[in-house]
Amino acid sequence: MNIPTRSTLRYSLFALLLGLALAASAAPPRPAPGQPAMKSLQVMKRAPLPFTPFEVRDPETGEPISPDVIFTLPNGQRLRAGEYYAEINRLEREFNALGYSLRDPEPRVLLQKSVIDLGKVKAQVSVLDRDAGSPLRITTPVKPRTGAEAGLTRPRDQPRVAGQPARSPTLSPGRPATPATGLAPEPPAMKAPPGTAGTPSTRLTETPPPARPGLSATKERAATELVCPTCPSGPLLDKTRSWHYTAGSNDVISGYLKGKLTLRGWVGVAQLKGETRAGGWLFGNEVRLLRMDSELMAGSGSNRVRIMLSVAGQQLLNVNQSRIARLDGSSSKEQPIDEGTTIPFSIGPIPVSVTLGVQGRAGLGYQYALEDGGVDSDLGPFVDTRAYARAAVDLKVAGAGVEGNLTMLKNGLQLAGDIGTRATVARPHLYYAFSGHNELTLLKGRISAIAWVYKPRWGFPPWKKKEYEWQIIDWGGFHEKRYIFRQGEQKIYF
Repeated sequence: MNIPTRSTLRYSLFALLLGLALAASAAPPRPAPGQPAMKSLQVMKRAPLPFTPFEVRDPETGEPISPDVIFTLPNGQRLRAGEYYAEINRLEREFNALGYSLRDPEPRVLLQKSVIDLGKVKAQVSVLDRDAGSPLRITTPVKPRTGAEAGLTRPRDQPRVAGQPARSPTLSPGRPATPATGLAPEPPAMKAPPGTAGTPSTRLTETPPPARPGLSATKERAATELVCPTCPSGPLLDKTRSWHYTAGSNDVISGYLKGKLTLRGWVGVAQLKGETRAGGWLFGNEVRLLRMDSELMAGSGSNRVRIMLSVAGQQLLNVNQSRIARLDGSSSKEQPIDEGTTIPFSIGPIPVSVTLGVQGRAGLGYQYALEDGGVDSDLGPFVDTRAYARAAVDLKVAGAGVEGNLTMLKNGLQLAGDIGTRATVARPHLYYAFSGHNELTLLKGRISAIAWVYKPRWGFPPWKKKEYEWQIIDWGGFHEKRYIFRQGEQKIYF
C-alpha cells in the first residue's frame, strides 16, 4: 500500500482548490444582494465560451501600456489601467459563462426578459360575457315616467334609453366628458333586436312573477311595504354584476381592475351598492391606485348616501348624508399619483438599481337622486396612469438607463343604476335598470432597462458602449371599449 507523502498531499490540495476556483469562475453570475426572485424572468443563455483575458493595452492604439496609466471614461470616472482591465476581465469571465463576450460585434444584446401570460385576461373576459345575461323580450312600450314619479332633476323630455347611463348634470348635451369629471361620453343607445317591435327608447318588461305561497296579492303587498334590508322575507330584487381584469406578473409588473354593482329592492325601499378597485404590482409590491365604495338607500323612513373614494391610499372623498326629504347631489374629485419601488438587480453580471413606478391621476365623477323609495345614480371612477423606470449602476466601468413608454392602467368606467317602486299606477310594481360601460387599456407598450460596459475601441474615440438589455415588458396590451353589462328597465309586479 502506497502511503501519500506530505508533498503529494500538498499537490492534491492545490489541485482541488484550483478546480473549485475554475468551477466558480465558470458559474453563472449570482443575483445582486437583496434581488427578489422572479419566476417570470427568462435569461437568454447560450453555450459557455472559453475565457480569454483582455491585455493591458492603450484603448486607442492597442499598444501595451503600464498598469499605472490613468484612464478617463466617458462617464467621467478616472481609474488606473490595471484597475480598469481587472474589472473588464471579471465581467468578461462572467459573460462567457452565459455564452456572451464583450468582444461580440453586436452593439446591444437582449440578455433577459420578462414573460407575460395573457391567459388570465382572456379567461376573465369570457366570464364577463357569460355573466352579461340572456337577451330580453321587447313587449308593449311603456310611457316614460314624469319627474314627480322618478324624483329626478333631469328633464323627462330626454328620457333615459333602456340600458343607457344618464347624462351627467355637469356636461352639456353632446359635449364630450372633461378630465375633471372623469365621466365618459354618453354611449350610444341600445337598439331593439332585429325583428322585434319597438324603438331604441322602448322599455323592456317582464311578465309578473307569481305571488308567494300562502299570501294573496293584497296581503303580500301589505307585508312587504314595511320590509327593510334585514327583514327575513328577503328582497323582491337582488342582482349583482361583477368584473375582474388582471394582466402581467406580480413579481415584475401587473395591473388589475375589479368591482361589482348590486341592486336590491323591496316595496318602497331601494338600495344600490357599487365598488371598484384599480391597482397593480411593481416588483412584488402592491400599488393601490383607486378604491371606491358607495351605498345609496331610499325609503324606510329616510334617504341615505355614502360614497368613499381613496386614491393611492389617501382618502379623497367621504360623502355621508341622511335626510327624510329628497336627497340629490353631484360632484367630481381627482388626485395625482406618483408611486414607485426600487430593487437591486443584475443584468448579467452587472449590478444595477432599478426603480419601477407609476404616475398619473385618478378620481370620480358622480351624481345621484333619492326620493319616494327610488334611487337613480351614476358613478364614473377613472384612472389614467403610465409606468416609468429609472436605473443606476455602482460600477466605474459601466452605466445604466431605461427606454420605453408604457400605459399601465387607463380606465373610464360608467356605472348607472335606477331602481324604485311605482305604487300609484294601475299595476303597482318594482322597476329597475342598470348598466356598466367600460373603456380599459392595460399594460400597453414597452419598458427596458439597459446596462452597458465601456470597452476598448482600439481606435478613435478610444471607448465604445457594449449594451445589455433587460426587457421588463413589451406587449401590445389589453384594450376594450364596451358594455360589460346592460339591463333595460324591468318590472316586478306585486
